[in-house]
Amino acid sequence: MNADHVWYVSYGSNMNASRLACYLQGGRPPGARVSYPGARDHTPPVADAAVMLPGRLFFAGTSSVWGGGMGFYDPDCQGPTPGRA
Repeated sequence: MNADHVWYVSYGSNMNASRLACYLQGGRPPGARVSYPGARDHTPPVADAAVMLPGRLFFAGTSSVWGGGMGFYDPDCQGPTPGRA
């Protein structure tokens, strides 16, 4: 593994590549009420992989950005939860 790379692991709607691009490069994902400035490093991922996280995804509350429930990951609950790295 190259020490110059960082793995970002997501679950739920953040597994969508175009949504991740908005967080990295800046922009407003479809359905969002805000725009994101982007990361300091706008470099797109050099690879991606499906992963199974050893926990559970659940939804609660109301997001001020999306208007729907917010997704939370609990690594201590029985899973698995599909993810993208």
